[in-house]
Amino acid sequence: MARIRSVKPEYPQNRKVRAVSRDARLLNILLWNIADDEGRLQELPQWILGQVFPTDEDVTPAVLKGWLEELERARLIIRYEVDGERYIGIENWCEHQHPEKPKPSNLPPPPEPGIHLVPDESGTSPGGVGDESPLGEEEERDKERNGNNSSSSAPASTGSYPEILSALDAVAFARQRPSPKVPAVETACAEYAHLDLKAEAAKFAHYFTEGPGAERKLDDIAWKWRQWLGNVKGGGSGGSKKARDSVAADLAKLEKAHRQAVAEESAA
Repeated sequence: MARIRSVKPEYPQNRKVRAVSRDARLLNILLWNIADDEGRLQELPQWILGQVFPTDEDVTPAVLKGWLEELERARLIIRYEVDGERYIGIENWCEHQHPEKPKPSNLPPPPEPGIHLVPDESGTSPGGVGDESPLGEEEERDKERNGNNSSSSAPASTGSYPEILSALDAVAFARQRPSPKVPAVETACAEYAHLDLKAEAAKFAHYFTEGPGAERKLDDIAWKWRQWLGNVKGGGSGGSKKARDSVAADLAKLEKAHRQAVAEESAA
């Protein structure tokens, strides 16, 4: 039975999507059409090719494998194995698709959300989301923009607050807004590092997707996040003058990196 899936207008602006090649982005969308109503499908290369690239002779199983690996590294899909059979799960499926009268999946779920369990050629597993992994293309560009000065006390331009960035990305997708700029988010997180940022990110996400803020205007998510932190009781920088000066120095560096990133994106 044919399935109707939706693609939100802000899909191309999502940070994870921008980290993969054009062909991998197309494959990602096409996988939605052949996944079941819980976002799962079997990883059968010849079947997938017949479903999504039926007339493209240059798209071989080896090419498909490369694109799937891109999507997995970007955490747009989960590849896993159960009883010797390989499967693909679409990450955050319920945030993307809302099928009418969904049918329960006949395929096994991933062992745990975010865990990738398909062995590579060496027979070892890539590991879970908590393991270190290579930076995506977008993250590498952000890193280059902010420099690699190891003597700086400022947080790294990417990876310093991955859970916060992930939560804000989810808000951006739900509200059909572009992904927040990494340097701007990290500027806010550095300024209010004494707060429980994970807890506040969860509150922020709920407020602007399901709570009273779901109907409120939400243009720049990064700066709305900073405003949110500033309104938290006990927000302020606090601490000694030396600590405040250190934070101020870090903020100045991150602000400069943010302006440079925005300027380069505008010029691109």
